[in-house]
Amino acid sequence: MTILLITPQRKVLGREAPLRTTRPKDKPTKTQLSGSFDFTPFSDDKVINTLEQLLQELDQNMNFQGFEHKVVHAAHGIASELTYLHESGIAHRDLKPANILVSNKHYAGASPEDVAKQFPEKPVIVKLTDFGESRGTTVFQAPEIHTLSATSKSSMESLQQIDIWAFGMVLWCLTNADLGFPYLAEMEEALTAGTVRNQTAFVIGLLTQGSLPKQSNKYLDQKQGIWMNVDQIMSSCLKHVSEERISALEATI
Repeated sequence: MTILLITPQRKVLGREAPLRTTRPKDKPTKTQLSGSFDFTPFSDDKVINTLEQLLQELDQNMNFQGFEHKVVHAAHGIASELTYLHESGIAHRDLKPANILVSNKHYAGASPEDVAKQFPEKPVIVKLTDFGESRGTTVFQAPEIHTLSATSKSSMESLQQIDIWAFGMVLWCLTNADLGFPYLAEMEEALTAGTVRNQTAFVIGLLTQGSLPKQSNKYLDQKQGIWMNVDQIMSSCLKHVSEERISALEATI
């Protein structure tokens, strides 16, 4: 059985939406994050670069034990980065864990005492990359991309509302890391049942029918505790009526 929704090379379903945006002069450009996330302070030799890789590592090998607060810090950091872009008149257009860089350079080489102080306060630094150029990744795309005309979704306001939906899906990934990507569980069920032929069309169908991706119960205690606010912000982003979504700035509060 072949599932095209997720591969180790970052790509998910590859349909692109016909959107356009222009990066203003003297505004933010692509950010190169100095450093990466080094697990040396945690007695491991792994070094990773993206939020996608970090979530896989924390879920599969650590069950987030001791790292639960990292989800909250990452969510706030992404919202802050997205706020900066939006207030600068830029839409990201392909927000997903693979396009979010992570680093712990501020304590990776520090003494155990400094790590013990800095890790709880700021466990991870996040930076957005690949913004303003791509046309999106299907499982992170807002439903209106597939239901509205190109003209009605090409304004900067509309593009930024589309970003907010994608941000909501990134938050879904933060609290459902064991499920991989949005709609992957549904895709696996449909493929097993033999009820789907075109995977892209299947996901678009779920989006336009108003379906949100299934959630995992693996981290239910965290969702009812330390991650509760993250889940609430996610719900405020994943509104099928775009005007009802919160702004990036509101997500930082």
